[in-house]
Amino acid sequence: PLVIMAGMTKDGLELSAIQIKDPNTSFGRTDCHVPFSEFKVMSTVSYQHSKPVSIVNKTLVELSDIVDEIYPELEDDGGVAGIVTYGTIASQLQLKDALLKALNSIKGDDVWNTKIDFMSTKEEAVSMGTCVLAAVSHNRVEAEIIDEKSKKSAVTVSNIAPCAVGVTYSFDGGKEWTEPKVIFDYDRRVPAGPYKVEFSAAECVAIKEDASLLNDMEKLVEESEKWAKGKHNVVRETAALGLTIKVVQRFDRNGKWREYGYAANPLTQAAEEDDEGGDESSHKFAIETSTLELALDSVGYLSTELSSDGQTIDQAIKAARSSTMWKYVRIAGALVFFGGFMAKSYLGERERERCAQRVLAFYKHATPNTINDGDKNNAHYTCYKYRGKTDKLYRKLERKYDIPVREVHEWEDLEDEEEPEEEKEENLDGEF
Repeated sequence: PLVIMAGMTKDGLELSAIQIKDPNTSFGRTDCHVPFSEFKVMSTVSYQHSKPVSIVNKTLVELSDIVDEIYPELEDDGGVAGIVTYGTIASQLQLKDALLKALNSIKGDDVWNTKIDFMSTKEEAVSMGTCVLAAVSHNRVEAEIIDEKSKKSAVTVSNIAPCAVGVTYSFDGGKEWTEPKVIFDYDRRVPAGPYKVEFSAAECVAIKEDASLLNDMEKLVEESEKWAKGKHNVVRETAALGLTIKVVQRFDRNGKWREYGYAANPLTQAAEEDDEGGDESSHKFAIETSTLELALDSVGYLSTELSSDGQTIDQAIKAARSSTMWKYVRIAGALVFFGGFMAKSYLGERERERCAQRVLAFYKHATPNTINDGDKNNAHYTCYKYRGKTDKLYRKLERKYDIPVREVHEWEDLEDEEEPEEEKEENLDGEF
């Protein structure tokens, strides 16, 4: 079922849509006193206002539109099970009247109407709920028993971000700021991140030339490559020193962005120097790249971390050139290694083939019509066994058979010399 939780104080109003999962099967059978174990927050709409009752209608309409969009099957699932109010008794009564008027103004809606049941709570409900969550986190409330070997947490809350988080840029040292770029939007499931935002001096130059590139990352990367060369070092250094960023948050939907922390210069670092009088002074220099990491924890708390390798513009160029040079050196080394290996393998194969042919020719003349005569497999195996030591093989064969091991063509030449010349036929009849 879907339940709407509604709370109002003198300073603001909050409405949350929460989906409650199946009841806790261990409720009533053990010491587990939590009737429901799984809660999934669908959306939250909250505003700070000096007269919160005056914005109840606006807040409810906004929440209903969001829920209808993210939960289109709500009507088929039975609609809204109820609206639960919390806070002081007086504020709950005032809030119920305002919500009924808001629901009554919605005409022809089968989900959002005055048929929704209202349930009020004791004034200490919020503090008691906080105590339950604390007890669950410290295992003071017995978990739900799934089977003999495993247990499930007594209460599991799947939360969302109650605010939007963005980053705004200034490329002139903080004089003019861009519209915030949203990193985490409302209703983002938490925990979320870390989300990395990368900065580079070359991109700063490209954006200063064309501000629209800030919303087109693919084109920005392409254009920044033009400014990454060494001849643009001065331009990149100026742009890097002028970059200022701020992390901002927006709690009210479509409301005002608020600065989180302080403005930072992600591409600027300071180096302390000793002057002639022995006093320390700070010298700012530009770095090539840096990274900002943003993360939301399970309750929506925002954490940020800015990191960099600290390389200056010149150092980054030299490192890139060195990296490119070593890249080609490694490629050349790989070509030499594998090329030499292949050449060695090819030459070794040729040498074994030549050895096998010599051994076959030797057996043909030394031991004709025997098992070794014409046995190519045996010849190749013998030459493989004596690879790199073929001279030793030849000497061993010569001692065994008392016949020299010749080259293949030498045996052919020897056969030609030993072949008798054919006698010329003499014509005894004579010629008449």
